[in-house]
Amino acid sequence: MRFHKIKALLYRDFLTLSKSKQRIIESLFFPLTSTLIWGLFANYFKQFSVETAMMLLIINVFWSFSYLSQSAANLQINMDVWSRSLYQLLVSGIHELEYIIARILYSVISSLIILGSMLYITHLFGFQLPALLPLLYLIAATLLASTSLCILIVALFVLLGREYAFLSWSFLQLIILLSAPFFPIKTYPVWMQKVAYVLPHTWIFETLKRLPTEGALNINLINRSLIISMAVLCIVLPFYIYVFKKSKKSGQLVRLST
Repeated sequence: MRFHKIKALLYRDFLTLSKSKQRIIESLFFPLTSTLIWGLFANYFKQFSVETAMMLLIINVFWSFSYLSQSAANLQINMDVWSRSLYQLLVSGIHELEYIIARILYSVISSLIILGSMLYITHLFGFQLPALLPLLYLIAATLLASTSLCILIVALFVLLGREYAFLSWSFLQLIILLSAPFFPIKTYPVWMQKVAYVLPHTWIFETLKRLPTEGALNINLINRSLIISMAVLCIVLPFYIYVFKKSKKSGQLVRLST
């Protein structure tokens, strides 16, 4: 692992971002305006149920954060493909792991900045945030869950071709659908409940749903999410490396970038 290569890729990504006002606005506009909309709604809904209002707002924040921490890396990789620079990067001596780590770090840094802004907006609406250490633990669990998903999407993108670039912004929506963000898991049919129980995002949302009534984040549920995410990561990371090496040999990477 050569950290100077990772640092160089990170520098390249943030330099590209700084020169694109459109991408900066896109990165900030939707999550922040979404938080404002849900914050105004939650502020209005306080008159009916303070707990429900708080639950809706905080779940929306972490829903957006999950999406940002996954999609930022995937969209950056898509741009490498569309600009025909992915193959040149990988044949220049950058290892597959160095490449994905740089993309994940870029995603983590940018999404954490936006998360801080969303949590600040939440605080402005009068909603008290959880204790700092459990909150940081939840953020780490969310990042790990989204990182595992990000690596899987990259592997599928390389394996199946550029026609499947839509997975970068649509796959998480399916995962959220199966993770019961606003309602009990028992709402699902039995087969969907079984799927939900093995998804890390389910337990992130479950601890957020319990936050207004319990007054604190449930560490046991966060632990469950972390364990599932680590198990998923142990599966998808070797799969990602295998797909990239196979694609190099078969010429798929060349076709992907042309």
